[in-house]
Amino acid sequence: MSRKAICVLLIVLLVFSLTLSGCDNTKVNQTQKTDGTQQTSGGEKIKLDVWNCDSAPMYTDLFDEMLADYMNQNQNVVVEYTGIPWDTSKQKFDTAIATNTAPDLAYIVHSWVASFAGMGGLVPMDNYFNNWKEKDEFDLRFFDLDYLILDGVRYSVPCEMLYPVIWYRPDLYAEKNLSVPKDFDEFFGNIEKLTDKSKDQYGFTIRGGGGSTMMLEAFLISYIGADSYFDDSGQCVIDSPEGIEGMKRFASMYNKYTPESDITNGYKEMVAVFGSGTAASVMHNLTSLPMHKENLGDGNFSTYTFPKAENGKQVVCMCAVAGTAGYSIFKSSKNPDAAWDLIKFLINKENNYKWCSTLGVLPINKSVLEEDLFTDDLIFRNAKEVLENENITITLSPLYLPDFDAIHVNLLEPAFQEVLTGKKTAEEFLHEWAEAFEKAEQEYRNK
Repeated sequence: MSRKAICVLLIVLLVFSLTLSGCDNTKVNQTQKTDGTQQTSGGEKIKLDVWNCDSAPMYTDLFDEMLADYMNQNQNVVVEYTGIPWDTSKQKFDTAIATNTAPDLAYIVHSWVASFAGMGGLVPMDNYFNNWKEKDEFDLRFFDLDYLILDGVRYSVPCEMLYPVIWYRPDLYAEKNLSVPKDFDEFFGNIEKLTDKSKDQYGFTIRGGGGSTMMLEAFLISYIGADSYFDDSGQCVIDSPEGIEGMKRFASMYNKYTPESDITNGYKEMVAVFGSGTAASVMHNLTSLPMHKENLGDGNFSTYTFPKAENGKQVVCMCAVAGTAGYSIFKSSKNPDAAWDLIKFLINKENNYKWCSTLGVLPINKSVLEEDLFTDDLIFRNAKEVLENENITITLSPLYLPDFDAIHVNLLEPAFQEVLTGKKTAEEFLHEWAEAFEKAEQEYRNK
């Protein structure tokens, strides 16, 4: 072969080699899916937007820590976090879904899942869940609730569970020689005995502002002793004779055994009243634990479970503000596989302990639930006993109804304030309540 031919051949081989090298470089930015995750080998990074339905600082601190850990372990992913003020959160999510600007994933209260799924805003999570190797580490009872699986499709996974409780001041109870009530007669009797308006001291504080009737729902279901929200014929039990009696007794406390300002108080104001010592007890869920610690200090408050109803049943209602909350992936996400990978990280054993111990909620990881904190601490132990006590009935609110949240916010909350001011009777209020939910239930059954 001539020297000229050899030179031509070498040039051709060099060009071919550079072409192959260029092809290899293009693969750097390609996305690969492995076991339900989305990864890149370098180059362009995956970006994930995470929203939280509550912008409280304790959530922000937790997410900052967990997301930083995730990005350290996944150098190809950038996560941006947004906490949304609770009062505007639902509206923000509704608008984002309607305009296809929702985040990749979000921590949300589970009363919103049916609404978001009904809007076509959520990604079905069945394949992710079914292929999740670690799922047996969790208490799956709380993954299969009827408001997480709609029409046979799973739309969310929980990261916590919680129950409504009565927070109370043991020292104030002791001063009056009172004990934890065994029934609702004792419950109301204690509140009356703990009230001294001349000293600005009240036995109870009511949530009359935003979120009021979702907590009231838990009280009424317990007072009725109901093991179901609807009877066999589809009638709502809330306006039963027992429900009306409970509503009258509850409303009659206002401005007599509770502060007058309660009528407009939301969560923060209600907790502040209890934390100031003005009220000896308050009804809420476990998530107010950090605020009580800050306001009153450890050991200066405790909890008890709703007492037995007249029918002998002790009922705890898992409602919109006391049940489960967790993560969903949104249809607008460009990286749903990566979003699922992040969710698995956020609810793994280490992070589930960190989350629940900080916020005051019960873990869904079975081994975390057996950690010393949740077996030894009085607040957590009381809550855990609800899970383990076969004599306590757990009744679910119908969070699977797409209109659940709207009925409470738009109809029931303003009507409840009318009851407190005497403009509407307990009977009228609960009949409106029952009719609205019976209609929503019928529409759901007939769709």
